[in-house]
Amino acid sequence: MATKPQSDYWIMSGRATQRSSDWRISRPEALKRAAFECFRRPPSAGPLGVGILGHWNTQALKYSGVDQINLKKRDCVSAALTGKTAQIRLGRMTGTMRQNDDTTAFLLALGAVTIWAGWMSATRFAAIDGIAPIDVSMLRYGVPALMLAPVWPGTFRKLRTAPTWSLIAMLGWGLPFVWLVTASLERANVVHLATIVFCTMPVFAVLGEWLLFGTTVDRVRLPGFLLIAIAASMVIASALIGDNGTDLYSVSLMLIATAGWAAYTVAFKHSGFSPAEGPAYVCVVSTILLLAIKALGSDPFFPLTWPQIAFHAVAQGVLSGFVATILYTMAIARIGATRTASFSVLMPMMGTAIAFAWLGEAPSMLDLGALAIGTLGFAIVNGVIRFR
Repeated sequence: MATKPQSDYWIMSGRATQRSSDWRISRPEALKRAAFECFRRPPSAGPLGVGILGHWNTQALKYSGVDQINLKKRDCVSAALTGKTAQIRLGRMTGTMRQNDDTTAFLLALGAVTIWAGWMSATRFAAIDGIAPIDVSMLRYGVPALMLAPVWPGTFRKLRTAPTWSLIAMLGWGLPFVWLVTASLERANVVHLATIVFCTMPVFAVLGEWLLFGTTVDRVRLPGFLLIAIAASMVIASALIGDNGTDLYSVSLMLIATAGWAAYTVAFKHSGFSPAEGPAYVCVVSTILLLAIKALGSDPFFPLTWPQIAFHAVAQGVLSGFVATILYTMAIARIGATRTASFSVLMPMMGTAIAFAWLGEAPSMLDLGALAIGTLGFAIVNGVIRFR
């Protein structure tokens, strides 16, 4: 069989979609160069198939700044798809590349994190103002449920294929989460919420992965778990001595809410929903449940003044439930889920700072110590800080 030596072949991996005349590779992971010898197209090969014999170089060129590459089919020597992962061998790099704007992505992620940090103070403000947890929950889920209507069709279609257990577990971040958080903040301050909920959530998530799927824990994350446990113990100690008005009942509610959020995090990975479809599903189902509870109850359906409705609909629903979700989703599309998630490390500190500036909540030295230790542990578990 005659051969034609080639030297400029590449292999690319990423998430691919096939169109009529090209391949679109979103967020390519790597590009490797190899020396190949190409044989004539074997009969069994597909439309893009060419028999290839060669070896890989060990060096991979990471595309950290490239968001998308478009390639013409005529430029592909061969291609193979496994699910949504493509491995495409290219004869020449004549496709177009769209560069990431990391600055924009960072601003999007920071905007989402800032809104969610402020949400803690907004919820504390609602609790102080005497608004019932069920009414806070109605605004938190009802408003974004309507605003996320454009993703309803895709969400409802995926309900048929999503595992039942994941659909149930995802609701842990729905109605129970905001209800429990609001109830806890009636007798607790924001610094304790920031330390308990945001710092301990990864611990619950890893525990859930281990119990359900036997996932092993990376040893480099163990120091982070230890620091988070110390921080939680410090908050419990603060509650026992009555520091800042927080009691053990409030801490218990926070821990239950955190477990619900972690259940959503674990289940979402197996649901098949997109980052926007997951919150849409949770908001719609939570709103339906809330309306049912309201209809069965004897209290006034919505006993809030118009100023209260306007403020908390914006703070809970528009900003926290919709805008932050969209900003976070856009950031994931640009820089990936891992890099976007690293910004969440800022939330405990930012939430405490906003509570100090807005509500005048001055944390004690014990609280600040717990917050600092918990945030450090959160950063280690999240991979922001790594030990070699």
